[in-house]
Amino acid sequence: MKDQAAAGGLQPFSSSGHAVELKQALLQAVSRSNNPQPGDSPPKLERAVEAAAEALSAANPTAGPAVSKLLNGSWALLYSGRSRRLAAAAAFPSSSAAAPSLREALQAASDAAYSAFYKYVPVLAGSAVGRARGSSATNLQVLKPGRVDNVVTTKGPLPLRLCVSGSVETARPASGAAATCVAVRFDSFTVRLGGLPETALSLGWLRPLGYVDTLYLDEELRVSVGDKGGLFVLRRVAERDAAAAPDVPPAAWR
Repeated sequence: MKDQAAAGGLQPFSSSGHAVELKQALLQAVSRSNNPQPGDSPPKLERAVEAAAEALSAANPTAGPAVSKLLNGSWALLYSGRSRRLAAAAAFPSSSAAAPSLREALQAASDAAYSAFYKYVPVLAGSAVGRARGSSATNLQVLKPGRVDNVVTTKGPLPLRLCVSGSVETARPASGAAATCVAVRFDSFTVRLGGLPETALSLGWLRPLGYVDTLYLDEELRVSVGDKGGLFVLRRVAERDAAAAPDVPPAAWR
């Protein structure tokens, strides 16, 4: 299987010091997880990525990443796995324990829809990347002030392009805490299968909601954890490369 990190055109990091070693250790763990060898244990490889991500988060150079301009731009997904431990320690807002039954039912439906979308667009919700789709899938997340577009394209006899879009806002941090978490509420998606016309659907009636906490953010790399237990490693993509990506409209990355 093709190395996703190499496929993303990674260049040597410009950072210096201990952070360089920690980032390289994380990328090596990601590469090993995306390219398992005979006899490798997938849970062990996933735990290695988790440990490397946790170590790197301690060297996060960006205070308040949820409000940092560095968060905006185009990001290519290098890794998507699971880490309920890091998710449990993240700064997600607490849900209301006294929510009415109707509200609970709607939120459960919203959570189900959120997870279903990210079976195909795994940037935020934590579905597996690489093993099922191999190198034929491209995942691109485009963040701009107040908006996010998640685009997945697959190659093959019946190519697929799916774009899920939504609003992004900073989740209120605890008193005195740095702003690290954003709330993502999806409101629309488009899908095109093979040569069929593109179909668009509004999600205004449901608007699936999820939270993403950024553990590490610099000019090149982002490590995030989702409230559904997903762990994500993403590499910044230059705008010229995002513009050249197949089936990604200019409006999605400008």
